[in-house]
Amino acid sequence: MQQALLWLIDHKARAWICLAVIYVSLVFSIWWLWGVLLLIWGIQDLATETAWLAEIITKKDNPILYYLVTVSWLVMGFYLLFDRFL
Repeated sequence: MQQALLWLIDHKARAWICLAVIYVSLVFSIWWLWGVLLLIWGIQDLATETAWLAEIITKKDNPILYYLVTVSWLVMGFYLLFDRFL
């Protein structure tokens, strides 16, 4: 079991799963999956204090742009996740 977990970590399993979710959501027009991904990215940006939008944006170096990008991910994520209820 431990070897399997190490293999998954070494081979970037989360990135592969994320890529598969992106393909599935595009092929089948499942937009709420994009909402989930954007929420995950926004939460991860808050945890790491680093965002990525064509380049790395850190909270320390560019706080306004960092928060603008992070809040955008979260707002778009909530919108795509809950737009059918609005």
